[in-house]
Amino acid sequence: MTVDRELLDILETFAASDWDELAVPARQFLEGKVPAAALREAILRAQAACGTCGCALDALYPRALMLLEGFGQLCDKTGT
Repeated sequence: MTVDRELLDILETFAASDWDELAVPARQFLEGKVPAAALREAILRAQAACGTCGCALDALYPRALMLLEGFGQLCDKTGT
């Protein structure tokens, strides 16, 4: 699985969740409506609020942040 595909899979999982605080920013990012920095902040808030509750999303927060960091660096270099 490529990094891009893995990140998309995680973000699609977030977008499909019933938790609007995470689902809405994930959907907006996938639609190109918010920058990576806004999504990163939403993930950090979600992780702080619920990162150890034992749900399936717990393991995805740190991985998404790591993958998103690389994505953000790529965007910075390309100006996108």
